[in-house]
Amino acid sequence: MIYIIVLNWNGWHDTLECLESLLQLQFPNYRVVVCDNASEDGSEARIRQWLTQLPPHQSERFTLVQTGENRGYGPGNNVGIRLALKDPAMEAVWILNNDVVVDPHALSALYEYHLAHPLRGLIGSKLRFYASPDRIQAVGGKFNPVFASSTHVGEFEIDQGQYDRDAIRTQIDYPVGAALFVTRAYLESVGLLAEEYFLYFEEIDWATRGARAGWELGYCWQSTVFHKEGGSTGSHADPKLKSYLSDYYSVINRVRFTRKFYPGYLWSVKLGLLLAAANRIRRLQFDRLKIVLKALAS
Repeated sequence: MIYIIVLNWNGWHDTLECLESLLQLQFPNYRVVVCDNASEDGSEARIRQWLTQLPPHQSERFTLVQTGENRGYGPGNNVGIRLALKDPAMEAVWILNNDVVVDPHALSALYEYHLAHPLRGLIGSKLRFYASPDRIQAVGGKFNPVFASSTHVGEFEIDQGQYDRDAIRTQIDYPVGAALFVTRAYLESVGLLAEEYFLYFEEIDWATRGARAGWELGYCWQSTVFHKEGGSTGSHADPKLKSYLSDYYSVINRVRFTRKFYPGYLWSVKLGLLLAAANRIRRLQFDRLKIVLKALAS
């Protein structure tokens, strides 16, 4: 049994499209837990209404949970993970952003990959852009601890199969958090998602803890997920279009993560933040300078 966790916050339109795509999965044994982080847009009622319209054989797959408050990505998803762990039949959880649409064969490919590679407890899919489905958003991420900066491997490239090989997993440091397949053994060994970030760095934290515990990363290119990117958070590949919320946590958590895992690089990370400050001045984002100043002072 695979449990699919979908976290919603003020995004019922995207969530319902995501759930509709899950109904098309060509995989027999899955359940879906939708965790609502105290949405203020009527999401809970909208999702419940959608569930009541499903035939019984489909609706019984779904559980809607109200977390009670918006504490961010980690705490919200952990509500669903803890629920899944109570089921002894649960083999893995598949954590999905609410702004994704999945290929019908995405989960079956992940499950087969998991069976073939049991030591790879954290497995990513191939992410492609929802609005440009022939283009890759990421096959995984590379992380530079010296500056606590990350890049998406393959971003904006037309998918011509150039990343369709197992060796790619050795060229990434973490799977991108829009779609994370996590085995029960990994959860019991490494633990749940970190809850101190609110937004961003959770998947890098998880992958880092897993690597230090002896786990390998997995990359299943046969599993395709289409991502709208930033549906609730306002994240965007173009830094000029990032929301204040997205910008805040992407900066603050660079220091938070570094202090936790690479304290010897705090000096270089903060030096890099000076460049971040210069970039915000160049983009005339003077209101965001205080974000960088707060990170430097922390």
